[in-house]
Amino acid sequence: MIARFLAPLALVLPGAAQAGEPEQWQGVYEGTIGRYPVTVCLQSWGDSSSRGAYYYHSQLKPIRIEAPAAPTRWFEYGEGGSRPTSGGAHWSLKSLGSDTLTGTWRAGRRALPITLSRVSEGDADGWPCSSPAFQARRVAPSAFEHTPDALGTFAFTRQTYRTPAHFADVAVESFTFAPTRPGDAAIVRALEHGLPRGTVDDDFIQCIAGALGSLGTDGYWEQTTSPAYVDEAFLAVSDNLGSFCGGAHPNFGSSQRVFDRETGAEIKLESWLSEAAWGETEFDSKPLAPALRELALRHWPGESDPECREAARDQSYWQFGLSAGGFNLTPDFPHVLTACEETATVSWEDLAPYLSADGKAARSRMP
Repeated sequence: MIARFLAPLALVLPGAAQAGEPEQWQGVYEGTIGRYPVTVCLQSWGDSSSRGAYYYHSQLKPIRIEAPAAPTRWFEYGEGGSRPTSGGAHWSLKSLGSDTLTGTWRAGRRALPITLSRVSEGDADGWPCSSPAFQARRVAPSAFEHTPDALGTFAFTRQTYRTPAHFADVAVESFTFAPTRPGDAAIVRALEHGLPRGTVDDDFIQCIAGALGSLGTDGYWEQTTSPAYVDEAFLAVSDNLGSFCGGAHPNFGSSQRVFDRETGAEIKLESWLSEAAWGETEFDSKPLAPALRELALRHWPGESDPECREAARDQSYWQFGLSAGGFNLTPDFPHVLTACEETATVSWEDLAPYLSADGKAARSRMP
């Protein structure tokens, strides 16, 4: 599920710069500012400006830098990306194009020598600030806090990621449980798959790399996975993600995964619906049938904004889930209507005309 929210990463890097060859001075560097060890990334933005970031090894928090004209003079940006005053910190660099850069860091009357050596030219696409080489020192071994909890009679353990201090806007929470059904061990392994492992390939690291590649600052990542419904046959898991990975806007989304506790396999709830539930195929996708949409709207939360209700009537594509009350339907709104998202819970009795053979068989296994 998380992967679908990472799709915008392909769009966040500077497209204008991709048309030409990378500047010879682009890359990831390590060295010192004064006596303080640093890691630095420098890259051309493709519009005559240049952008980058750096962090002190003692703090590991990136500081955005930008060269609006010649790449010999860089200005630091403060919290929130605000550019400093004329008396703020700036860099003067020499030896551009070589593997060793020297220069001077200045802030007011204070001046420190800069000495840097290139350690990488960037990631597979050539972008230094989104590369593993720039992120590597910031990655820490993963650790979690464990808290007992329960959903009805289903006992589980919440797992809260102990976020390193330099990732101030990262939060990850999931859960695990003791297997009691034949497929439970496979489900536990599937839940572990999305947790940080302390590598540059972790989902939140990849997101932050995207933000650094486009903006020179960290994005944010808030991921929660929790049990939504459970019986002897099925476990429904709610996934919620809020992130900013450097695109045009943040990403917010929620969805549900359903697992068969007999086999451990993840189930596509769409297979529980018969042909009566679907409209005509559009671009290899099936929209929800108008009659089923109207059924969902009859179960739409009464306190919802009437305009949101009308927007849902026009929404062809919906997400599905399970709850104690029945089958959940949630319109898959575009980003601008995210605040309108509500879930309609349709009882199994009302849904019966739309169930496929698989859906009827699954329903027979539930309480």
